[in-house]
Amino acid sequence: PGAVVSATSPPARRIRSMMEIRRPSRSDAMARSLRARGIGAGDLVGVATARDTSLVVVMLAVLKAGAGYLPLDTGNPEERLRYIVDDAAPACLIVSDGDRPGWAGECEVVEAGELLDEAGTPEVAAVPVPRGPRTPEATAYVIYTSGSTGAPKGVEIVHRNVATLLDAASADFEFTPEDVWSVFHSYAFDFSVWELWGALLYGGTLDEAVSQMKGNPGTSSPASPATAPITVIAGGATPGGLERGGAGRRLGGW
Repeated sequence: PGAVVSATSPPARRIRSMMEIRRPSRSDAMARSLRARGIGAGDLVGVATARDTSLVVVMLAVLKAGAGYLPLDTGNPEERLRYIVDDAAPACLIVSDGDRPGWAGECEVVEAGELLDEAGTPEVAAVPVPRGPRTPEATAYVIYTSGSTGAPKGVEIVHRNVATLLDAASADFEFTPEDVWSVFHSYAFDFSVWELWGALLYGGTLDEAVSQMKGNPGTSSPASPATAPITVIAGGATPGGLERGGAGRRLGGW
């Protein structure tokens, strides 16, 4: 609560964007719309939005509705995305406005903006704001394996697993609300859980600028000024420029 999230680049454009998430709360509005559509506990919702603050808002909305999210990185091959949607059979697929992916098949495609518009209708506005799953054993998300040894397989992770991971890590890394977390990995890869939810849970800042260094790992981080250095670098496959620039003072991972 009261945390700061940033998913922009470079530092000059960092937004104190928890206000975006909670004013009056786009995630609450989307969660109400999802519940009005009958989506809740036991459901899986595909998420394939742009990699910006809207991604975090949509994920929060899905979890608040009591469902689990199925991350679909649109940078992946269409064949993989089509296979995952067919295999997981999500209740719907949330995409960025104007996006209608052909790989969605028969799955219902819903634009993020549609959910916000629906939330403004009297019928949906009357729906109580959902407050998430009723049990820690509820599905938080399903991430598919690479498929290097066969067809990709969906791995279901429950809320208790994520909470246990971050609780155990906090003893070693002493996370604080002043931390700035790197956002480098694909949100369809399990390290994204560490990056996104670690920052949210401990009230830190997300900085997605690092993700732009993937194609040029020798560059310096655009988030290196002393005013807001990256303090939590998630995982081992992080850009060399971060470490050479001295931006990350703690390395996190599992």
